[in-house]
Amino acid sequence: MDIIQYINDAAKKDPTWIRAHRIVEKHLIIPSALCNLIRLGWIGLIESPEFLKLLGFSTVNPACLLNAAGLATDGRRPSAKNVENSLRILGIRYSSVILAVNATMRSILKTKPSFGWRKLFENMMTDIEIGYRFGSHASEIGLEGGVVAAFAKNAGLGMLMAHDFPSYKKYSELCARHGRVGSKLTVEIFGCEPYQVSAFLIQALGFGTDASFGIALGMGDLDASKLELREGVVYWRAAFRWIEALYAGRNYPADLKSRNAFMALRPSKEPGPKNPVLESLYAEVAKVRRQGSTWTWHLPKPDYERVRQAYGI
Repeated sequence: MDIIQYINDAAKKDPTWIRAHRIVEKHLIIPSALCNLIRLGWIGLIESPEFLKLLGFSTVNPACLLNAAGLATDGRRPSAKNVENSLRILGIRYSSVILAVNATMRSILKTKPSFGWRKLFENMMTDIEIGYRFGSHASEIGLEGGVVAAFAKNAGLGMLMAHDFPSYKKYSELCARHGRVGSKLTVEIFGCEPYQVSAFLIQALGFGTDASFGIALGMGDLDASKLELREGVVYWRAAFRWIEALYAGRNYPADLKSRNAFMALRPSKEPGPKNPVLESLYAEVAKVRRQGSTWTWHLPKPDYERVRQAYGI
């Protein structure tokens, strides 16, 4: 069976997939012009002038692009010239990803979560920076793909926080007490699992079915042995598993297919010389894990304190 048919069938019949879909529909509140902009930027069908025009129509503040590009910003809506400079630095595709992440965070913050939102956001950005470092060495997925896969790791849980805060608090307390919460109990708490919400979120933002389904397979640890997987789906599943492993302090994923999915990052066989690209990645990731990410372009304000004040949380 093809993976797309499998997930689509499940989404129509399985109450957990149905619930996940409805949660994303309810809480992902972004202008249709921005959704179109993200999709076109992601697949490479838009140039800078059109990108700027659509961005203006979306009424979204693009200060996050200046932040990500290392340009000065006070969080106010920047001039078209400054946005154009940030596009030149970041590239259209990465800019699309940044806007998608920022818009999702805005949607979550609109529900005014009173507990755990900063920790979740900080963990997500550490994941994202690791995903960026990973993707910059894995040409099959690219740095933009690395960011998307890493974003999905916490984005579904963020949507669940927005949808049902008491359940999120209960889930967080159980995680703190036991380390992790099993699938059955997670469904009892939320009515679905975070990976299901992430899968629909990634698709709704315009990153495509391969990304959505591949991330769902990796994040949900689903058995795909009887499914026919497209190459793109395999890459996305492997990317998620790599980022998950690196975040946890492991050198590579446990499964051999994911471990060897990216040509430049294949571990060397002992007792041969070490893979220099992989060693460079390890050094980059170690620094991020040790210090945590300082990136704040996901926030609607320049820093967490100003977010707290603006949203009254």
